[in-house]
Amino acid sequence: MSPYRGTLFRLALTNVTLLGAVAGVYSYLDTARGAGLRRATTGDSGIFETDAGLERVERGRLSAFDQQFLSRAAEISGDEIHVGVFAQRQAEGGALRDLAHDVVVHHRAARREVEALAARKGVLLPAGESKSEGADRVLSRGAGFDHAFVEWAVTSQGAALKLFQSAAEGCEDPELRVFAARMLPLVKTQHERARRLNRAIF
Repeated sequence: MSPYRGTLFRLALTNVTLLGAVAGVYSYLDTARGAGLRRATTGDSGIFETDAGLERVERGRLSAFDQQFLSRAAEISGDEIHVGVFAQRQAEGGALRDLAHDVVVHHRAARREVEALAARKGVLLPAGESKSEGADRVLSRGAGFDHAFVEWAVTSQGAALKLFQSAAEGCEDPELRVFAARMLPLVKTQHERARRLNRAIF
């Protein structure tokens, strides 16, 4: 075989190998719930296709504790958003409407960060914004909504505070610890604000 033909042969083999690798990577696509990702590989680690392009995700890296933190943070934010949006329309007290507005703004931002972290870490979150039984009870109140809302806000923000404190100290993933520690001051502020309103109004 001439050197020229040998070079062509080696190039052809290289192309076949590359095509095979690409075909293996895109072996199937499925939807990753709650993360807006379309699966582009098999296995525990891989590449996920997003609207912005391909993003590498290492599935299975997080401990059960870390995964639970992301799931609970998403659930709490979902509750806060649902109740906060409703309270902005339903609450009679201006201070409570202001609290509800700030809660929605804060937790929408927090939810976006949690979803981004979950996507990068390969954790599947429930699709959409969650709504717990406790949130449903507040949303179903007619008379006495203000009292029910501020009491619920104290309880919910208290749960968020405990969650983020625990995560800031106990998460194994350093990125999650940094996120939890960064969110703690705002969570503490909102919890204390709800407690002050509860004492002042009721």
